[in-house]
Amino acid sequence: MRNREIPNGETTIKPKEYKRLIRDTLTEGTMSNLQDNGRSEIAPLLSAFSENDLLRDRVTHVLQVLPEEVISDFLTDPQLQIHPIEKKPAILGHLKTLRRSVVESNPAPQAFLPLPGKDGRSSRCVTLKRKLEKASLEFCFYVIAHELAHAHLRNGCWGEISDREEAADALAKTWGFPKPEHQNWALIR
Repeated sequence: MRNREIPNGETTIKPKEYKRLIRDTLTEGTMSNLQDNGRSEIAPLLSAFSENDLLRDRVTHVLQVLPEEVISDFLTDPQLQIHPIEKKPAILGHLKTLRRSVVESNPAPQAFLPLPGKDGRSSRCVTLKRKLEKASLEFCFYVIAHELAHAHLRNGCWGEISDREEAADALAKTWGFPKPEHQNWALIR
């Protein structure tokens, strides 16, 4: 990683310090909250993440505040998956490089979307880019909540809101994760 600085409010800190600061803050809070509020049932939703994973800590934080009916919906759907995405896929012109790097580094796919269930309901897969680890907490929590809202709504409308994106934003806001006004959206593309 380059030796650049990351904005943190009015100050800037080096990436290694930032990761350590966030991991220490979230790990302590996450572990105590899991025990305090009895939300250890969310562990199956985190199975695609390694134990000491900053993105896992951030997903855990969001899952802990979701309403019980949402967690129950997620836990009772064997087709729901939450995955980190490690790398951005290469463009087609670099197929040889992609093939070589995939075979050498990770022959298994990063995320797998199951077929629709026997009841005909569609699969739900939430994929989160590793770039979220570099984002502000407010923005990261919002993106995670927004994507989980899409999963809960099965990418549909919510109440009177027929636009899918607006519906996910509105639901995420009710969970305590409003859309930040100013953010570098290019970070997650």
